[in-house]
Amino acid sequence: MNIRFRKYWLILISLILFVVFISYAGLCEPVIIGKNAPAFNLQTLTGEDVFLNDYCGDGGVKKIKKVVLLSFWNSSCKHCIKEFELLNKLYDQYHEKGLEIFLVNIREKKDKINEIIDKNTTKIPVLLDIYGSVAERYGVQKTLPIMFLINKAKIIQYEHTGVINDKEEAELIKKIEELVK
Repeated sequence: MNIRFRKYWLILISLILFVVFISYAGLCEPVIIGKNAPAFNLQTLTGEDVFLNDYCGDGGVKKIKKVVLLSFWNSSCKHCIKEFELLNKLYDQYHEKGLEIFLVNIREKKDKINEIIDKNTTKIPVLLDIYGSVAERYGVQKTLPIMFLINKAKIIQYEHTGVINDKEEAELIKKIEELVK
């Protein structure tokens, strides 16, 4: 009788946990072009707080109003590191025109990130998504790099996953030029 009772409780608890998990998963809306970008607050490598709402959308204290390009990466992704070259070029060409780029590192420690940044010089601020919560809200799975281009109204305008080819790069540049006008 005691074993049977435990078995029913185990099944009941498992079902409850399953329902809670499914309910939680349903609350996370997928990131879709044309929809609002999920807000976040992350720290840079130097400890400065960065709020997406300060750069785009109606909220925020600073109200900087820029187009934002987020590039999610980690040090084990060779394509992510290679993409720094393109992102540096975009930063140099469009930062003064109103484009802000952030390299959002997922689940790594500062010393590991600094090692990569030192080898691959960049002026682009690195944001620390230590627990991967922002990446999760943006629907970033295992495929990296992934980037999101967000307009001044905080609406996602472009998304790209994986290695960017010449045609896709031209499309991204065209979209940036449209948005920074």
